[in-house]
Amino acid sequence: MNLVVDTLVLVGYVIDDAFRFTGLLWHEWIGMALIVMFGIHVVLHADWVVRITKRMFRRLPARERLRWVIAVVLFVAMGFVRISGLLISRKAMPFVGW
Repeated sequence: MNLVVDTLVLVGYVIDDAFRFTGLLWHEWIGMALIVMFGIHVVLHADWVVRITKRMFRRLPARERLRWVIAVVLFVAMGFVRISGLLISRKAMPFVGW
């Protein structure tokens, strides 16, 4: 399941990044689908986050601690990207009533 979700996210990002190919409408809808896929990815990896977070204040190899910090920073950054994308939406969000 992880491989399928991560592959779909990668393909979605590559397509969504080609703004001239997709245009604004599809760019926004693909972005909204990626929000859902991002959520699924986080849920699938939640056990790792909880397990490592519990061990953060005990003995934990520096490499695992660094991976945790990078994951948290990326999670927060992706959250800001998705929220800002929704807030500046000119096609998809008005279509759904926002």
